[in-house]
Amino acid sequence: MAIRTAWPVLAALWLASCGSSPPPRDPGPKPSWNPGDEFRAAMTNGAAALTADRHADGVKWFTLAASIEPRNVDARIGRARALLALRKADLARAEFEGVAGIDPGSAAAFAGLGEIYLRGEDGAKAVEALDKAIALKSDSAAFYRLRSQAHGAVGNMDGAREDARKASELGG
Repeated sequence: MAIRTAWPVLAALWLASCGSSPPPRDPGPKPSWNPGDEFRAAMTNGAAALTADRHADGVKWFTLAASIEPRNVDARIGRARALLALRKADLARAEFEGVAGIDPGSAAAFAGLGEIYLRGEDGAKAVEALDKAIALKSDSAAFYRLRSQAHGAVGNMDGAREDARKASELGG
């Protein structure tokens, strides 16, 4: 009789000696808001919106990213590109100028300004802005292509041909 009543205790002791461990502890609730995660999500969604030609959505996402990190150049350039695609050149120009103020070494800001001036038919200002962009990033075929158009707009066909040749050499 003693063995029949003792076997559950013996079985429990044997199972305990087999190295089974208790289930892992729940670390508790995770933080509900992390600004870094929200910033990365806003940047990713903004870039996806621009790629899908949903420029108004791009403005919203990049505005959110810029509100989290106001001095982030990439967020502000993204917003400026989206504004430019929506034909809001004045707002885009202000954004590109703001980026140039934050980071005078931003080739993308000067290229954006050059594109705005070119669209506004101010070829001389476009050439000047694109000269700065190329001085900062001389391996961009897109910058040379834009400056080629700007040279053509002011009647400098030699400059236009030279920049078109350079853009072609760079793969653009």
